[in-house]
Amino acid sequence: MKVIDKKSIAEVLEKHISDLSIEEIESSIEIPPLEIDSTYAFPCFKLSKFLKKAPNLIALELSEKIQLPEFIEKIKAVGPYINLTIKSRYILEIIFELKGDYGRSRELSNKIDKSRIIIEYPSPNTNKPLHFGHVRNMVLGKTLSNLLEYKRNKVFQVNLYNNRGIHICK
Repeated sequence: MKVIDKKSIAEVLEKHISDLSIEEIESSIEIPPLEIDSTYAFPCFKLSKFLKKAPNLIALELSEKIQLPEFIEKIKAVGPYINLTIKSRYILEIIFELKGDYGRSRELSNKIDKSRIIIEYPSPNTNKPLHFGHVRNMVLGKTLSNLLEYKRNKVFQVNLYNNRGIHICK
């Protein structure tokens, strides 16, 4: 199954854009705001420098030239942007196939230095009231652990269970 991401969109656009490298095209691709009904957007501002045309005109010309690959539902020029919508069926197939790995960066996972990391964070103290500072530190520790595990590091979570404090130890 081909994963549809910015790189695959850049490959579609590259056939019609000779002035930019595939890396430049990929880095320019944006995820539009929610109110815009599109999966990806490509701004044509950089191209206007090379083609000496208005970005709106470039977007319109490119959107008419590009042939739809099987995974793209529609391509539409909106102002200086080319909006591309991925077919929902392809997105769902990818999600069901990748399951928990959906959204992970496939290319960066080989480059990341996988380390063994210890995260120490508190747990609730049964001998005193829990306040917002305690909760913040617990959430921060757990969140940091989850993020590092997501990046495929080996994380050891150390919780201070029943931290009685100095008033009990005396």
